Amino acid sequence: MCLAEKEFDEDYHKWIKNRDIEKSEQAWLKLKEKHKHSFQDPLTDKQKNELKSWRWLENIYDQRKHWVRAYLQNTFFAGMKSRQMSESINTFFDGFVHNSTPMSEFIDQYDNAIADRRDKDKDQDFICMTTKPDLTKLTPIESHASHVYKKNVFNKFKEKMFPETLNGTEDAGVSMDESAEGLNFILPGKMDNMLK
Repeated sequence: MCLAEKEFDEDYHKWIKNRDIEKSEQAWLKLKEKHKHSFQDPLTDKQKNELKSWRWLENIYDQRKHWVRAYLQNTFFAGMKSRQMSESINTFFDGFVHNSTPMSEFIDQYDNAIADRRDKDKDQDFICMTTKPDLTKLTPIESHASHVYKKNVFNKFKEKMFPETLNGTEDAGVSMDESAEGLNFILPGKMDNMLK
């Protein structure tokens, strides 16, 4: 890595880690001014990639309110720590990028990761649209849940609503009682109390 690239990396990381919005804005202007010569008059393929990276960086800067630490100080993340977010992102990029992936290649690999995610989502949507979940109790609530939830969520619903289906003891769950008023559903323990 040449000295200019190393300097840029250092300045870029200082900017990202800045916790004050005003200082962050000033740091961005300094970064842009200091390193603008590195991204002018693209002649070689390398310089073209650097310019592409610079344009990408400009776009990222425009979206800074969504990811720069200084802008996120008062944002609620439902208890999720930055490490957990990082692990989630690492999983998303697994197989596409590594710690030494250059910025120009990262952009292409990002597009590949998005395309891969879309393909997987399409496959899951197809499976959900062409298959029906297994109904074990044939109750109206189970039937309704099978129509409104995708397979994974429906299975979680069944685990909570009908725990006996997991261990094979069919008599511990929801039962039906037919009376003059119609069908009554009898729920075991906790569920019965939840509905009161």
